[in-house]
Amino acid sequence: MSAGHVYVLAFDNGTVKVGQTQNASQRMSTHKSTARGFGLTVTGEWVSPLHTGWRANEDALKAIAADLGGTARLGGVMQLILNQENQIRRQYDTVLAIQRRLNGPAN
Repeated sequence: MSAGHVYVLAFDNGTVKVGQTQNASQRMSTHKSTARGFGLTVTGEWVSPLHTGWRANEDALKAIAADLGGTARLGGVMQLILNQENQIRRQYDTVLAIQRRLNGPAN
């Protein structure tokens, strides 16, 4: 069975992207480069440990994002479009909420 990662990226325009990959460092580098091409910056990121349930966990992350108000965009990629007001705080709150739901409460 193959192993991979799920990830959450926050961008400075208020978008939070959920995705999956087998090569996390290459995927993050690609997202950051693509974002720069659109005049955007990645303001936060979280990448899971390598694990075999990665594809199903991407679906779970997208469901969590949808519960938080996200909408599916760009061929099924989950993005949360947040209001401009307090966008950075809300991006990190969203990323942290997703991370808490995946990992459980911090000790």
